[in-house]
Amino acid sequence: ADPLFRSYPYRGAAMFHRLSGRIGSIAWHRRRLSRQIVSIVGVPFGKGQTKKGVERGPTVLREEGRLLERLREIGCEVFDVGDVLPTSDDRALTRSNARLTNASEVSATCYRLAETVAPLAENDHFSLVLGGDHSISVGSINGLVSVWNNLGVVWVDAHPDLNSPNDSPTGNAHGMSALSSLKVLQSPHGFEWLKSKVLPNRLVQIGIRQIDPGERRRLAETNVKFFSMQDVDRYGIGKIMEMTMEYLQPSKDRPIHLSFDIDAFDPSVAPCTGTKVPGGLSLREGLFIGETLADTEALVGM
Repeated sequence: ADPLFRSYPYRGAAMFHRLSGRIGSIAWHRRRLSRQIVSIVGVPFGKGQTKKGVERGPTVLREEGRLLERLREIGCEVFDVGDVLPTSDDRALTRSNARLTNASEVSATCYRLAETVAPLAENDHFSLVLGGDHSISVGSINGLVSVWNNLGVVWVDAHPDLNSPNDSPTGNAHGMSALSSLKVLQSPHGFEWLKSKVLPNRLVQIGIRQIDPGERRRLAETNVKFFSMQDVDRYGIGKIMEMTMEYLQPSKDRPIHLSFDIDAFDPSVAPCTGTKVPGGLSLREGLFIGETLADTEALVGM
């Protein structure tokens, strides 16, 4: 077998260990946080885009990837809270949007996810959310920032996801998730429940290599910090992460959420993503991002 992939189970387990078990205690809001407790939340949802298969992600990671067993083997206390499925009451809070595909279903799912993640954060659990397409990041971030109002977000993706329903080339919600999560930008119609958001200067995007015209304009308007793959090539992933943490955590006291879209990886690493963009991160670069964030002892969710 290829030695890179033969070593992957160990490196993957090590990464999850560092994302949870090694994250120590920091005083925020006069309380100490212990990240030994990992709560896994599945979101088998794929309607933020149009291709089938991504909704199987939580099941595959749990069963084929032996995720729970691996976390327990390295000493984490693990709770599987099950899969997020929106209720009829959740759907009643949302509205349809002719310019956004499956708007009501996306919004209801993200609302239910936010309502699931927030109490986990309140109880000092590390929230490990398994998708699902990247539209679910709206719920993950909203749930965390409602508890940690100074939350910083590291967004690893091939795309900025800053499209709006008015200029999106596809109308797919997975390309609007960062827009919906930023405080200075208006959420799409149908997401009126979104109250807690992230300030633009608390978001860093890494791995960007495909930008639509509307996204380019919003990157300039909001001054969101982003590192393209050209930047990764120029500086190396080590320097990119050093600059990211200097920007997000100048005083070392900000909780961090990692939002990782699988298409950030090069298609040779993640060939089954539905949004392949050549020239992406290597497996080692992706793992290094997670390891670096874990070493900050500030990671509260992923």
